[in-house]
Amino acid sequence: MANLLDQASIVLTPTAYDNGSMLSVKPENGDGDFTFSRASSATRVNANGLIESVVSEIPRVDYTDSSCGSWLLEPQATNLVITSDSGVYGSSPASEILETSPDGTNNAVRPVPSTGSNRYQETIAGGVYSSGQKLTYSWYRKRISTPVDDTFVGDLRINVLVNITVFEATTQIQSNINGYDRFQVVIQITDGSLSSIFRAYFGAIIGTGNSSVAYWGHQYEIGGYATSIIPTSGTTVTRNQDLATNSGNSTLINSSEGVFYVEIAALAEKTLVRYITISDGTASNRIIIYITDVGVIQFDVIVGGVTQAAKTMTGQTTTNFNKLAVSYKENDIRFYINGVKVKNDTTALAFPINTLNVINFAASNGTDSVFYGKTKALAVFKTALTDAELISLTTDINPTTNHIITENEDFIMTESGDHIVT
Repeated sequence: MANLLDQASIVLTPTAYDNGSMLSVKPENGDGDFTFSRASSATRVNANGLIESVVSEIPRVDYTDSSCGSWLLEPQATNLVITSDSGVYGSSPASEILETSPDGTNNAVRPVPSTGSNRYQETIAGGVYSSGQKLTYSWYRKRISTPVDDTFVGDLRINVLVNITVFEATTQIQSNINGYDRFQVVIQITDGSLSSIFRAYFGAIIGTGNSSVAYWGHQYEIGGYATSIIPTSGTTVTRNQDLATNSGNSTLINSSEGVFYVEIAALAEKTLVRYITISDGTASNRIIIYITDVGVIQFDVIVGGVTQAAKTMTGQTTTNFNKLAVSYKENDIRFYINGVKVKNDTTALAFPINTLNVINFAASNGTDSVFYGKTKALAVFKTALTDAELISLTTDINPTTNHIITENEDFIMTESGDHIVT
């Protein structure tokens, strides 16, 4: 069933975009395009494996996970480290050696210690936060040579100065971004009435020789996971949220029967509820595929304000890409995850109660429960599919490779492999 997506009325893959739009593969007249907004620049990993900046209102196709790329949608975040490429030194090294960084320029720092007791360290200025609030410190690291002191290479030691506990120990979250690995540590505020300060100590620079490790991309942000790097140079910088909404219409979405398919991955486990919906613009009539705040996948079909079918799936790693499908029609609602039928409901009310006419990477109003994550594919079918077709859709078919827009007078291929409108 290599051509199964040819039956779909809407197909979105990370292959084409314009200023303010994520462009659908099907239809080609623009009715399946998503309105996109982000009122700031942002970064991505391009097809060459380098971090690069993308200007405001341009969607990001990110290649961190694979050569195929995926749409990257993130929440607003502020980097509280004022100099992200070099950081700040407490007990200063004698000098620095510059190294090629994850963005391909010569701006990563390899500190040289001044004495045998100095380490590379960064003190994070205080702020008053809410009790229980999480903050994440992240950085990129590359080993250059065998270190003089290898006691915690690539790791981080936290010296809590005021009002902080370590919530999550150091973990690696990316690998081989131009030779660098990315790490994060999550901390938690213990008293919301006090200013919170901590100091990060980086290893492998004790001694009189050159440091064995280069560092880059220091980031400190509110939240329980690291978002894409936000470069700073002397002051804090905020990246605004990505928002993709308002695709489709009543001619492309059948309110009586159909299939809703996505291939998605969460940015992190157990953060916020993240919705992708087909609806009539209200909460009363909608089909929802979402990742919950406890890190599980859930399907809901709601008709006339009443939940007709629902399924919560545990045991899935939501940060991995999962292929999910909902097939719906009267007395026949089926949920599929990665080739497995997880529920078949034969008692649903008739469709439609109202007209399904809009798709949002958010709740039905387009602004609540915004989807923050990565998307390789989204498709809508105007008829229900057979079990065999749904198995194929959620296992065998790779929309990203099977449905690529060819170059023509309307599109050009960038050096990173993306199509943009000319």
